[in-house]
Amino acid sequence: YVAERVRTVIRALKHPEEVFDYETDLGVDYLLLPESDTHDDMIEALSVFNDPLLLTAYNYAYGAKTTDFSPGFTMRFPYDTTIPPLFNGDSTSDKISEAMGMTFSPVKLIVPKSILTQQFIDQLTLDTSTVVALLKQNDSYRGWVPTVPMRMIHHKSDELVPYGNSQAAFNAFSTAGAKSHVPQGPGVELVEETATITISADPVKTVHFGAAFPELSDGWKWLDGFKK
Repeated sequence: YVAERVRTVIRALKHPEEVFDYETDLGVDYLLLPESDTHDDMIEALSVFNDPLLLTAYNYAYGAKTTDFSPGFTMRFPYDTTIPPLFNGDSTSDKISEAMGMTFSPVKLIVPKSILTQQFIDQLTLDTSTVVALLKQNDSYRGWVPTVPMRMIHHKSDELVPYGNSQAAFNAFSTAGAKSHVPQGPGVELVEETATITISADPVKTVHFGAAFPELSDGWKWLDGFKK
């Protein structure tokens, strides 16, 4: 048992797309991209720090009610003791990702799910669990129908925040009765961003960061169109 706890499993990928084959494989700790391939669209594991960030936030909010979001319940050893102190307001996202085992030069990806305990994963798959109930309470779009104009702008190749998130929200709004968008009128629309720019501070060039400024610019222009 002890040997299994400290064992490190690495899989070398022949193609970047294979990263998705190991997303749910708890037996794999690290993924190595082929050196000859720099297809950044597949480096979705750059968002690994989001897992413990979200868990830390939920534990802060609901720690008095349940221990189901506590580091000891949600994170595997040694992450349950090494990761939480990094959320002190001074640690960068890259530092947290590196503490989880990722490196940027050379790029070595980890499977974000690999830090989670099986008991927490089991709670996520149980519809009647406290974890799922609290997550549903914080679901910001179910049952809510926007009554003012809303435009969601998202790049389909975003590796860190899947386009499917916006699509799911748009579908939920539409099902709940949101009116189809009309110029300067109520309703919801989902617009695909197509532009990206190079961000020098991004250690591994991603569509997520590259599309952020075009999305903000497009959003501002849209809001500016409501001026009378």
